[in-house]
Amino acid sequence: MDQSLAPIEFADSDIFFECPSCAKGLAIDRRGAGLMITCPDCGTRMQVPVPDDLDPKLKKTAVSNGHDEHIRALQHAVAATKTQAETLAGDLTTLRRRRQKLEKSHSENLDRFEQIHQQLVLIQNAIDRIIPLIQDAVSGEPEGD
Repeated sequence: MDQSLAPIEFADSDIFFECPSCAKGLAIDRRGAGLMITCPDCGTRMQVPVPDDLDPKLKKTAVSNGHDEHIRALQHAVAATKTQAETLAGDLTTLRRRRQKLEKSHSENLDRFEQIHQQLVLIQNAIDRIIPLIQDAVSGEPEGD
């Protein structure tokens, strides 16, 4: 017989409840009280209710089971965040080094451009002195006569 068609047996001690999202009827053994589960129909995460008539020792364990899973989820999130923070710190270090190189290159280029400017000024002054001499040579008139 196909297992999926086999009748489901419930015990009187099982906890019966509904998914808060899709209202699917669910059942779980009493030992599952307080656990975080996922609805098989809609995927909603929920905590199994803890019955009022549950043995106080089991009730305390059931409530802590739900908290333990939540704590584990938070620890996982913290670990993922630490990993991301380490990655970002590495990226920041890389960017700072790159910025230092770019600033050094910028400063060196400013110095080069200043030297080029000074040389261009000297060339312009030489051209300014040569132009009248060329004009005089072309016109054939000696200077100062």
